[in-house]
Amino acid sequence: MTVFALILAIVAGFAAQRGSICAVAAVRELVIDRKAQRYVAFFECAAWSLALLTAARAFGISPSAAPQDYAPGLIVAFGGALFGAGAFLNGACTFGSAARLGRGEVAFAAMPAGFVLGVMMAAQLAQAPSPRALTGDPASSDIAVMGLVFFVGFQLFRLSDAVSGPRDAIARLAEPVWRPSLAMGVIGLTSALLMIFFAPWPYSKLLTDLGVSAGSDQALLKIALAIAFVVGAAIGAHTRGVFKFVAPSPRDAAEKAAAGALMGAGSYFAQGGNDSMVLVGLPHFFVYAVIAYLSMTATIAAIVFVAVRPR
Repeated sequence: MTVFALILAIVAGFAAQRGSICAVAAVRELVIDRKAQRYVAFFECAAWSLALLTAARAFGISPSAAPQDYAPGLIVAFGGALFGAGAFLNGACTFGSAARLGRGEVAFAAMPAGFVLGVMMAAQLAQAPSPRALTGDPASSDIAVMGLVFFVGFQLFRLSDAVSGPRDAIARLAEPVWRPSLAMGVIGLTSALLMIFFAPWPYSKLLTDLGVSAGSDQALLKIALAIAFVVGAAIGAHTRGVFKFVAPSPRDAAEKAAAGALMGAGSYFAQGGNDSMVLVGLPHFFVYAVIAYLSMTATIAAIVFVAVRPR
């Protein structure tokens, strides 16, 4: 089972690299270029994850650990904003950091270290939101199921219209650059499988757990999964022909570590980074995740609008 989990993490990292997945880049495109394709792909990712998890439950298969809901509030919004500010300063979110590290930008290796440190510091200063009991599964409602059926049907129709056969499908997967919707679809499905067979999965959740309980029994496995995600991104970069080793300067490494600390602290208060929000919170219709994600998006958008927009 461990080998299967590592393979899935590698596939997710590969897809993140091929699709150039990054929330900071997505919001930047949304604000500056008025292009929503990359941003919408994050919600498609959540829908694919939800669809597979719902199908698994229909056959009596539940995630290896039940997802935890948290009370929505200002602390969650603060965490989302803090994570968004850190991601902007870092130049990439958790997805994007792994992709750029996989491309050879070694300075981004300092981000996970800073992330874990930020979690540890936040845990010393304040208490994280406490999980609350689940009152039901909104994803199992008739409206949610009907929406998922429509979504999957529409996506399959769009796929059949774009791909003529198995050879064409293989050729599309062999392309050096994937459409964001394809990459996020692969990430959503692999993430759902990881949550079914191994939990917790999302990259930021792994780092957050390491910061809170570095001595846990599963610490080594969590580290291995995080590394496997980056390995997948590196494989994607090599096969895409974009790998280039870039030695980090002390200043770059310090900046990534500091930005990672902000992201880690934000993840502690928001109970996960943008990947956890998209892959766990949103698919389960958790209000706290919606608040955190919108707060993160608004923060990045505000900073982009003020600092990056054309004069």
